[in-house]
Amino acid sequence: MPPARRAKRKAAVPGDVASKRSRAMHERASLDSIRALLRDFEGAAPERSSVWLCLESVLDSTPFGPSLLKHGQPGATDSVSVVTRAYEEKFLRECHLPEDTPCVMGEFCECQATAGFTGVAFVLPTVSNVNPRMCVLCIRKTTQMLFYRIVASGLSTSQMVQFYGNIAGVPGEYSERAMLVVPPGGPVHCMPLPVVAHQRNRYFAVAGADGVRRIGQRDVYYENFQ
Repeated sequence: MPPARRAKRKAAVPGDVASKRSRAMHERASLDSIRALLRDFEGAAPERSSVWLCLESVLDSTPFGPSLLKHGQPGATDSVSVVTRAYEEKFLRECHLPEDTPCVMGEFCECQATAGFTGVAFVLPTVSNVNPRMCVLCIRKTTQMLFYRIVASGLSTSQMVQFYGNIAGVPGEYSERAMLVVPPGGPVHCMPLPVVAHQRNRYFAVAGADGVRRIGQRDVYYENFQ
C-alpha cells in the first residue's frame, strides 16, 4: 500500500501574520504596563492586599480596550461565550498540566490571597487561547471593577467588559443571587450576560488527593438557595 499523502499546510497570508503579531505585541505591552504599575504601587502600599486598588489608576493610564483582556471585539450577546460552572471550576486550581499557563497577574493573582498559589490561566472552550491570560478569580475581579466603573460612574464605552458569561438559576449552575447583572436601562451592550460576582469570602483552599491545590466556592450555587 502506498504511504498516505500528507496534506499541505495552507500558507499564511503575510498581512494576516503581521496583523496577529501586532495585536499580540500590543496586548503584551498593555499587560506589562499593568504589572509595572502594580509593582510600583506595592512598594508604597501599606499592605500587600491593597495593591489591587491601583487598577483604577491602571484603567486611567492604559488604553481602555486592551485592559479588558478579551478575545476579539464582541459586539452582540451571541458573540459572548457562555461557560458552565463545571467547566469553569476545572480552572480553579494551580498549574500542573504541561499545557497550563500561570495567571498573568503572577504574584498579584487573586488565588494567592485565597490559597497561596498563582492560579492557572482560564481558557475558553470555543476560542483558541492567546497567552498570557488571567485566572478565573482575576477575570471576575477585573470584570467587577469595570462593571462598577461603567454602571456606577457612568463611563461611556462601546467595548465589552466581560470575558464570558455564566449560567444562573438552573440546577447544577450558579444562583442568581451570586451574579452581576446590568440593571434595566443600563449599558447592556457592555455586559449582556450575567457573571459571578467576585467575593473573597466565598472562596476557600482545597488540598486535592492528587496533590493539586484547588479553590472551592461557597454560597454561590443554585442549590444553596433552594
